[in-house]
Amino acid sequence: MTQEEKELRLQHLNEQQFKLKKEIERGDEHAIKCIKFGYIYSERYPQEYEDYIVALKAYNDNEAEIQELQTIEIDDHYEQF
Repeated sequence: MTQEEKELRLQHLNEQQFKLKKEIERGDEHAIKCIKFGYIYSERYPQEYEDYIVALKAYNDNEAEIQELQTIEIDDHYEQF
């Protein structure tokens, strides 16, 4: 992996994180409203809840990959053949 590839991957992951975080926040806000009215979010809106869970898992997976990428040191003198 070159430094450029690493930076592009990190940029892509960070862009995904921004989108996923917005989706998670919307789900959190909707869940809070449901709780206030005595509803169970996952039962009242099962598809939305499923989407929330998928986004949360993707966010956590991306965070792990970001952490891993940040530990990789690139040797700029190494050339791949």
